Amino acid sequence: MVYDVSKTIEKSWKYLLFFGIPTILAYFVNFYPSISGLTVGTIITALANWLKHKK
Repeated sequence: MVYDVSKTIEKSWKYLLFFGIPTILAYFVNFYPSISGLTVGTIITALANWLKHKK
């Protein structure tokens, strides 16, 4: 069996995104609640517009 570095790197990125982004978001929400509220509202609005105009 040959060790494939590219698969390991791909899995590492997936776990980084899966665990890293929520951790950073939780930290941001704790210290900047007003800014994070605006950000979440903007993201929800963008998703709603995207779904509305999606063909």
